[in-house]
Amino acid sequence: MSNNKAGQPENHSEAYHHADPVLDAVMEWFLRQDAQPDDADLTKALEQWLGADPSHRQAFDTIAAMLGSSELARATDEVAVKFQPYVRILM
Repeated sequence: MSNNKAGQPENHSEAYHHADPVLDAVMEWFLRQDAQPDDADLTKALEQWLGADPSHRQAFDTIAAMLGSSELARATDEVAVKFQPYVRILM
């Protein structure tokens, strides 16, 4: 895993960048964990990053809570149903 000068994982998503680079880094960590859930080196690197600055842990916990919320799941389901006809057209 490569890190940038700030010790954050390189951002592979060029489509959108949050104004807060810590939130961008958190999302990148979530994406990496999702792609490589059994990678012990990745888990170790994440724990080091979380411990490097209190703002890292706070942002990570905030995003984790949002991703686990029932409100987000319900909203995601509603959007999926709404856009399902368009997805069929694109496929």
